[in-house]
Amino acid sequence: MNGGEDSIGIAVRKILAFQLNRLREQIPGIKQDVDIECVHKSRVATRRMRSALRLFKKAIPVRARKTMSMELKWFGSLLGAVRDIDVFLLNMPRLKLPNRVRDDDKRLLNNLIVKMREEPLKKLIETFNTPRYKRLDKRIERFSHSPVSKRGKGDSFEHKYIYEIASALINEKFDATIKDGRIAIKKGKLKAFHRLRIRMKRFRYALEFMAVAYGGTLDPVIKKTEEIQDRLGEIQDTIFTRSFIDSLRGEFLRSGVNGNLTLILDAIYEGQRKTAK
Repeated sequence: MNGGEDSIGIAVRKILAFQLNRLREQIPGIKQDVDIECVHKSRVATRRMRSALRLFKKAIPVRARKTMSMELKWFGSLLGAVRDIDVFLLNMPRLKLPNRVRDDDKRLLNNLIVKMREEPLKKLIETFNTPRYKRLDKRIERFSHSPVSKRGKGDSFEHKYIYEIASALINEKFDATIKDGRIAIKKGKLKAFHRLRIRMKRFRYALEFMAVAYGGTLDPVIKKTEEIQDRLGEIQDTIFTRSFIDSLRGEFLRSGVNGNLTLILDAIYEGQRKTAK
């Protein structure tokens, strides 16, 4: 994707081009809904692009960076609306439910949530044909293939090499992650752990972007960040699950759905509360 002796300006362009291609590769699968991983991989590619824009912001014209960041955030929210439901459905078989809950009711709840997924998926699929999404795609492609400015060559951030700035950037992200980690542990609040998860994710992406300057020596650290991020993700899943259940409960009450389903929701909610604790 990029080499340790690439300038920052070249490296960020390569990263964006690579992630844009990864995103494009998933679009046919999303449109046909062949595998939920297509949405997940697209979301990851979108997050990595946002992270690169943030990490290397000094090497990108302000207007271009702000526009791409804003539009990627918008598109990421559409992916997230589908992915959150996918995660809930993936977790359902592992959720502990009382023995009195019937299999028929479990299947009914699952089918209702699958039905609810149709609307955000439809909106996501339709987005690919909108002028707004096409402009976003074109902006990223155009920037990733644009030449690096020659102004201030040798002194400006965009002309520095990856190996020159890797250590400083990694240490900066590491220190910020440790700081947020200590806050989360001290306070024990779910919001603090959520912030830590975001911080850990940015730290991991920074490591991945800089890894070429260190050969394979960062691989064990990257693996460890993935493990911690997964644990933090489990906490975040409980937050989303309970929020999602609150919205489901209201929807079920309005539509007069089978009362047994609200009992299932209550059981899941309580289980997720205990898991979070």
